Amino acid sequence: MTFANQSRRTLVLGLVALGFGFGLLMLLPFVGDGMGAHVLAWLSLLGMFAGSLLLFVGFGRWIHRLMWQSAIRHSTLQMFGRTHADRMLNGALSPFWRWWLWITPSGEDRDAYDIATNP
Repeated sequence: MTFANQSRRTLVLGLVALGFGFGLLMLLPFVGDGMGAHVLAWLSLLGMFAGSLLLFVGFGRWIHRLMWQSAIRHSTLQMFGRTHADRMLNGALSPFWRWWLWITPSGEDRDAYDIATNP
């Protein structure tokens, strides 16, 4: 699965969850008072929270990858003798960063690498 497909799936799921939460919120006046209204209100809140979180993660991951490709990877600024790119590629959290940014262990775009090695 490519990065674009992952991002698209995350954003679509976020929009669906927001729509689900909003739809439940619109049904709330027709339920009346009682336990059903409380359950519907909580489900609406959870749906909207999940949708907002998925949209935030989807856009945040896309923007972070854009920052990696255009600035972080090429930066020569150092902190304690290591660049930020070196910390992300060789640090303790490097497996997470490689998945989050969808890059190879050398810092290249994984989608472009797959196309170049498997035409």
